[in-house]
Amino acid sequence: MRAKLFVVALLALGASAWAQTTQTKPKVTIDQSTPQKALATYLAACNALDFNSIKATITGGDATKLSNIAHPLIIYHMWQLRVERQAIEKFGEENGITVFGHLRSLDKQFALDEKRLRDALLDYKNDQRTRAVVFMKREKDRPENLQVDKFRFRDDFTLVKSGDKWFVDYFATYELDNPEKESETLWLGTVHNKMAAELKKISEQLKGNVFKTADDVKLAVEAAEKAAYDEGTPKEAPAQK
Repeated sequence: MRAKLFVVALLALGASAWAQTTQTKPKVTIDQSTPQKALATYLAACNALDFNSIKATITGGDATKLSNIAHPLIIYHMWQLRVERQAIEKFGEENGITVFGHLRSLDKQFALDEKRLRDALLDYKNDQRTRAVVFMKREKDRPENLQVDKFRFRDDFTLVKSGDKWFVDYFATYELDNPEKESETLWLGTVHNKMAAELKKISEQLKGNVFKTADDVKLAVEAAEKAAYDEGTPKEAPAQK
């Protein structure tokens, strides 16, 4: 129980750290009247690093799962976007995108998704039309192996309707809704919370002259991720006497 409370405290600290560096006023206009508009709002909020608006447009599980799993993942990806933007500004786009192993900048992907969303396919999953998948068509010139993980460069998003509003189902979209892997998913939230804290440090270092090349940033990111995974990996509990 004590360990679980410690994990929750760590996750709360991650949200607090991000809140200290962003405005609390929403930066995007929230429109959840249709699945497509709700998804457009969510993607715009991600692009704007608008944590409050992202929270307002997602759902999945209960409030505890959102706080302990979804929010740390979101905060990590926000720091990832910030660091990539800084690396591109400092070292140029060709070099900057390599920091996280991307083949296309996240900003270019946001711009592309905005266009793809205009003619996206909509597939309702029940007769009540309260659950739907929005599928954006693949672009013709997509680089091979563009999608490095299940969070970035996606084509499909699951949305659900509650009342008169549509929300991105965060857990269904990013394949985090397997009840048999709930402990593993909570661990994922803990690890990404630690990685977000490390990316925050790297972001601060990028403001100075700590890194001479994009490769230096990439090595720092890889080291931070390894340390977070090693520290966050549960160790075998000692035998009870």
